[in-house]
Amino acid sequence: MHAPVEIRSGGLDTPEVVQLLGEHLRKGVAARLLGHIVDEAGRRGYRRLSLETGSLAAFAPARKLYAEFGFESCAPFAAYVVDPNSEYMTLALPARGAAGERSRVLRAK
Repeated sequence: MHAPVEIRSGGLDTPEVVQLLGEHLRKGVAARLLGHIVDEAGRRGYRRLSLETGSLAAFAPARKLYAEFGFESCAPFAAYVVDPNSEYMTLALPARGAAGERSRVLRAK
């Protein structure tokens, strides 16, 4: 059996969630993973999570999931530039002490 998700290092502080593998679709795996990422970011005191995902119809389920978690569309961030094939989303997290000044970027493909 394969792992339910393929994750690559996108560089410093940027995990890249590449895809949820077919046999794990529609089973709540993506929601549990995203919930864990958001919870862990809050626990670590991060102030914001930002992500890049596709703008095409095939990415609509992912965008819907992100929106259900409170992510909102935003302008490109970090080294990203406007791209008609991309949508950028961000989620502000509650501040928690001095560590709250950090921010993380989540790339979802």
